Amino acid sequence: MTHVPVALHRGASRITSWSVAVTRVGVLELLLLATVVTISLTKFFFEPIGKLALSNLFGIAYIALYAVMWFRHSNRTIPRNIAILACFMAALAAVYLAGFLGIENQPGRIQFYKAFATWGVQASFMLCAALHMTTDGMRLIRRVVIAFIAGFCINAAFGIAQFVAFMGAGVNIDAYLIDPLPFSDGIGGILKYGGGIYRINGLTRDPNHLGVMLAAPIALAATWLRGRWQVAALVVLVGGLVLSLSRSGLVATTAALLVLAWPWRRRLLTRTAFMIYATGVAAACVSLGYLWTTRPDVVNSLIISRLDPSQGSAQTHIRLYGLIPGMLEHAPVFGNGMNSFALLFEQVNAGREGFGPHSLIIQLLVETGIVGFAVFMTMLGWLTRRCTRIRDVRAWGIAAAIIGTVVGNFFYLTTQIMYDDLLYALAAAIPLGIGIHYNRTTTEAAPDASAPGAADSLQETQ
Repeated sequence: MTHVPVALHRGASRITSWSVAVTRVGVLELLLLATVVTISLTKFFFEPIGKLALSNLFGIAYIALYAVMWFRHSNRTIPRNIAILACFMAALAAVYLAGFLGIENQPGRIQFYKAFATWGVQASFMLCAALHMTTDGMRLIRRVVIAFIAGFCINAAFGIAQFVAFMGAGVNIDAYLIDPLPFSDGIGGILKYGGGIYRINGLTRDPNHLGVMLAAPIALAATWLRGRWQVAALVVLVGGLVLSLSRSGLVATTAALLVLAWPWRRRLLTRTAFMIYATGVAAACVSLGYLWTTRPDVVNSLIISRLDPSQGSAQTHIRLYGLIPGMLEHAPVFGNGMNSFALLFEQVNAGREGFGPHSLIIQLLVETGIVGFAVFMTMLGWLTRRCTRIRDVRAWGIAAAIIGTVVGNFFYLTTQIMYDDLLYALAAAIPLGIGIHYNRTTTEAAPDASAPGAADSLQETQ
């Protein structure tokens, strides 16, 4: 029998009263779920003060209400996992402010103010959501994950509809459904890449944004859903990924699935698994064969544009890494300040304004320096370690979503969208939410009977 430390029962009892208070307010949970569902719908925004995405508006309302409730409650105990996450946020804020001290021009300061305010909202949302899910347990965590998957399914399904409508009838459905709306950016729908190749962007602003972000819901759908819902969600999500034609999205999804290969290692060698592999390969071969016989020019363009690393877009991303030493020369420790890459790039390439880093690694090194890069990577290591310690494939799914997101952002940048902050919040909350705790003297794990969600069946992965 696995021993459960007494301190864990005490910790659960301390947060019980706060958890009950939170669950009584349906508006709070509704705001959280609304933020999660709309987190990928970046085509929709409002401009009361600058350009705010729809999820930012819901997120700000959620943060405000949660803060009011938390400060009014008599028991304001912060669990250890949330305290550690808050320390990481404080360390990053200190790095950002240290970088700000090195900014010497007004345009740079203005860019910093914008970026720091945005980060403040995202960090506050992360901490509030993590504390909310930690105290409320698996009931809320499960709803948040499902809402996250549902939002991306809506996004990918709209992208598939874009493709079908345009290829079947030559209709750009964005022109009728999205662009006329007062809170859309009107950037259009399906995009022509050249050579007869069309790429969907769904309800995002860019096909690569859609492709990279889809790695996270694919990993979560594969580990949190079951039966027909899992199949339906994966068909829609993978379909959106394929039609986005995003190389970074494919790499991100591959990285996430490789993480899941460890807890699934026995399932991957079964007869059913091999039948799935064969079916997938056969479907891909039939589709490519049909396309080759009907439109060989499209296949040639697709192979050259998507698989040849010497093409212009791939070389542009690779060359950006070569700019890191020069941009870090004057501020290697704390970087050049948040949102400074575009201004520095304009100096290197005269006349190229507003060009972003297109990589999380480049952004971290150039804008936050070696210290900021180290702090951020340490936080990611702590979060993924929390998930992979647990013998439950759902926790591994969150770790896979985080790792896939980071890998996908090597050559594209989607972390300015708040979805990665939600993944970090889930990673911080999931161990206590599932109620699994390790006995230091054994290799076995058992659920804490007093923790929320302890009745949920655990899926052994060893």
